Amino acid sequence: MPGGTGVTATNRATVPAGAVFLGITRRVVTGARGTLIRYVYAPDSAYPHHSRPREHTTAVLRGRIAFDIAGEERTLRPGEVAFITGGVPHGAAPVDDEEVETPNALRPCRTTELRSEAAVPGSTTPGIPR
Repeated sequence: MPGGTGVTATNRATVPAGAVFLGITRRVVTGARGTLIRYVYAPDSAYPHHSRPREHTTAVLRGRIAFDIAGEERTLRPGEVAFITGGVPHGAAPVDDEEVETPNALRPCRTTELRSEAAVPGSTTPGIPR
């Protein structure tokens, strides 16, 4: 690691945003052992049901978002956090006519799923660099 401190820093504004699905963009930062993804949802967007092999944490910074987690609906507001266990199907969509911003933390690093999502119809992200 630079300087031998074990700390690497980046400005998320310098990380390119890419479209995941129609109306949903993300900025991805991956470290040695974890991934941080900032999603921004347009009011009429939806992230389809899917599952991941690892647990992830989703926090809501602004807006309200409805999650369907294994058939259980939950609406999260700014300041609230969801912990989603690996392998559990889930999807999400904004509740109101306002943009939603959620940072998502994943451990261990997320690599192959990002590349496969980039191929989803409606995506303008050609691929996610490591």
